[in-house]
Amino acid sequence: MEIRRRTAGYALVFVLVTVGVIGCKQAPPPTPTVSQNPTPPQPAPPAPCKPTGKFQASCFSLPSDTPVVVWGGSIGANAKAAFQGNNQKFQVPATNAGWLSFDGFDGLPASQQFSGWILRISNRSKHNTEKLEAIKICSNQQCDGASLDPNNLIYIKLRSGAWMTMPSNNELLFHDSECDASGSTGDDRQCDFFMKLRVKSQGNPDMVAKCANATGDGFCAVGIGKAP
Repeated sequence: MEIRRRTAGYALVFVLVTVGVIGCKQAPPPTPTVSQNPTPPQPAPPAPCKPTGKFQASCFSLPSDTPVVVWGGSIGANAKAAFQGNNQKFQVPATNAGWLSFDGFDGLPASQQFSGWILRISNRSKHNTEKLEAIKICSNQQCDGASLDPNNLIYIKLRSGAWMTMPSNNELLFHDSECDASGSTGDDRQCDFFMKLRVKSQGNPDMVAKCANATGDGFCAVGIGKAP
């Protein structure tokens, strides 16, 4: 009789312990599936900014609809409309040409509106000295910085010994005879290098700034005009 009671007691204890152990075990959390936690697509890295002789919009922060952009990373100009001219003199339409935007010029505002202006761009010599007025860009045909052209044109003039080729109707590329052979269409970064920008406008103090954005020296951009 005593043996039966003990056996029954042991069986009851075993059942209670087993139930307790099972009760303490919790089901593991479900493994998240890919659809529950999708990984967002990663944006493609920007193209590296390096001298190419071509305008690289990703290197600058100007609005994409800017009518005319004059840029460093060589020296060139791109426009929404077609350039007219040859070698040393050009003109091109630029709506709201009183607005100038600046990227890569320490001390200049992001943008400013003028009633007229003259931009003077210097380049680099073979001996690393500054060569003034490689390119002069004016808001009117008189090139006096006093007004805007009534036909919304801007005017581009080259220093003697310099010229610009037209890889297409919408782009110009600068060359200097000190480094480039006459008639060259290639890109020589020693001389085809944007050093400084000078801005002159009647009624405003003259502004001078070195061309250098986060990419390095010689990388900068001037936006001329605003989209309507």
